[in-house]
Amino acid sequence: MPPTVLIVDDSESNRYLLTLLLGEAGLHVLPVASGREALTLAEKYPPALVLLDLQMPELDGFETAHLLQALPLMHGVPIVAVTATVSSSTRERVRLAGFAGYFAKPINPDTFLQESLRYINPPSP
Repeated sequence: MPPTVLIVDDSESNRYLLTLLLGEAGLHVLPVASGREALTLAEKYPPALVLLDLQMPELDGFETAHLLQALPLMHGVPIVAVTATVSSSTRERVRLAGFAGYFAKPINPDTFLQESLRYINPPSP
């Protein structure tokens, strides 16, 4: 079975775009609209990668990441922020929260897939 990518974004159009790009590459994609849905699916279908919007209602990306990181099955799974806010303070907050990295919105479809695959299959040291 191909690696699973959990996409967490309250924007339907963002979920659609990311699902399309990753799905065309043969990855198994689980798109959800909230942090609560992400927690439920991550326990049921542990992903190889989580792409997580930072600005969502109820549970924001930082809260969701913290809860995901506490799940035993999520140990070592890269969580990557997806955000329109790429200020230096946001990048620092993302780093301190334990995210593996971030993608700036709008997503660049020409480089997105290649960059996503690097989180799933990191280069050998």
